[in-house]
Amino acid sequence: MLIALGYAGWEPGQLERELRDNAWLTVAADNELLFEVPLEQRWSAAAARMGVDAQRLAHYAGNA
Repeated sequence: MLIALGYAGWEPGQLERELRDNAWLTVAADNELLFEVPLEQRWSAAAARMGVDAQRLAHYAGNA
């Protein structure tokens, strides 16, 4: 079971711009991924469906 609390807000049109600019990694919704893959494996499984090895991603943010 996953219970999440929090808040994220965008100004009008911001999320659409970010999606258009490829600022987000997205993967098609998949019932198996959401409901069958164990919670601790979901991020890696979603990344793998995009061809991304999550182990090779940096664990911090910054400027290139």
